[in-house]
Amino acid sequence: TALVSYDNSIAAGTVAGLTFFDGQTWSSPEQTEHQIRDLCIWKNHIVLASNFGVYFKESSGTWSRLANAGSKVNHVCSTDQDELWLGTESEALAFYDEDVTDWVIVASDGPGSNTFSDLLIDNDGHLWATSSKNPTGGVYYYNGEKWRNFNRTNGLSHYDFRTLEIDNFNRIWAGSWGGGITMFEKMDDDSIKMTVLGAMEDNLSGISGSPEYVVITDLQRDAQGFMWFLNHSAGNKQVLSVYDMDIGWQYWTTTEGIRSDKTVTLEIDRFGRKWIGTAGNGLS
Repeated sequence: TALVSYDNSIAAGTVAGLTFFDGQTWSSPEQTEHQIRDLCIWKNHIVLASNFGVYFKESSGTWSRLANAGSKVNHVCSTDQDELWLGTESEALAFYDEDVTDWVIVASDGPGSNTFSDLLIDNDGHLWATSSKNPTGGVYYYNGEKWRNFNRTNGLSHYDFRTLEIDNFNRIWAGSWGGGITMFEKMDDDSIKMTVLGAMEDNLSGISGSPEYVVITDLQRDAQGFMWFLNHSAGNKQVLSVYDMDIGWQYWTTTEGIRSDKTVTLEIDRFGRKWIGTAGNGLS
């Protein structure tokens, strides 16, 4: 899987460790539990990337792990300035910072995922997107020049976001599978205020047995500007709810004609009627 010249020999990485060829014979395999994906030389040490992360061979012959690079490292390389870099499946590039003895992710300007669950254009013509991909899923914003990614590393309660809606105040509402509601609001200084609302003071229901695990599969704003919530697998069976600014919260349950608590999509027609699509039980 990888070859590199090291200490007057050739090091060969395989799916069952690595071995060295001195020009005549191959050495006994080392690190046989590792599936080697790449090799490089860094500060006269051989470095391997495997399903267990990144390791280097010390002068004593002992193998040591370089911090926690995770299990999805595909490539590793060293620069002429002895900077050590890695590439992963899901988090782009990272370099090893010897001052803090940890890997520092360097994200390119783009959305945090290539898998999207919803898109929305706000009143300023800017793009919002959601992703449910683990671990980089969340909410992404593009203002026409630069991307900004919101995920668990900077405040979101969950990675799995499914739906977006905009209210009358140009605020963006995002619904997640397990994290409830998060709201985004543009501020005058071009910053974005993020508010994790979750179950919205217990007005949205978690699944049975896990009241904090709130699943929102769709959001829709009606002609009056009220926000409707599709609360999949609600433990209290209140799978459809709306916040009416005049009279407060209202709810509809599976005992009132909604065919299933596995509600997945919502649409409001021009007469104000609410259409609900379910997973396996048709339309209500």
